[in-house]
Amino acid sequence: MGAPGKLPAVPEVQADRILAVVCGDLSAEIREVERCAERFFDAEAPVSLAGPDTPVTPVEFLMDTLEAPSWVAFGRVGDQLCLVLDREHSLLLGADPTSEPTREA
Repeated sequence: MGAPGKLPAVPEVQADRILAVVCGDLSAEIREVERCAERFFDAEAPVSLAGPDTPVTPVEFLMDTLEAPSWVAFGRVGDQLCLVLDREHSLLLGADPTSEPTREA
């Protein structure tokens, strides 16, 4: 059974509203975020919630707007980019790379 619906298109980053990134190269980070959004949009497998002890390094963009001067919607778990829901919850494609593998009986 498939998902109940799908957005009409992959969400796009409005790069003209982003002034800088706190750490890293702005153009490279925007490209990474766009690729991550595409992977999540096209994913057919379910996503997993990062474990509570999983270290997530936020990707923070500085915005050209007074309503939200910074934006953190993505982060890194190791070398994998993930969606950041809030300070305690992040979504990963596939299994949490920092979790212990489970053994099958």
